Amino acid sequence: MLSPTYIKNNPFFEILLPIVQIISGLALLGLSAQIAIQGSSYISALNAYDLNKDNTLTLLVIAGFIGGLSLLAANIKPLNDKKLEDFESNRGQ
Repeated sequence: MLSPTYIKNNPFFEILLPIVQIISGLALLGLSAQIAIQGSSYISALNAYDLNKDNTLTLLVIAGFIGGLSLLAANIKPLNDKKLEDFESNRGQ
């Protein structure tokens, strides 16, 4: 079993995990966009089985969109912080 410290200190996982999160975030955004675009066919399928009582489709699209944005934002913020630190260190010189 891989320990959390091993995963945290291994450079392979340090590169792999953000890539997986970015791909997952883009996939969630794409999935929510696809569901929103073809919503009529999904609504008819949900209505056929009486599953659209609680606005299931809307909740699915919103959850996918928010999940995708949060995965992307988690990986973009550290990049922006690093650029800001580099900018501030070069500004003083």
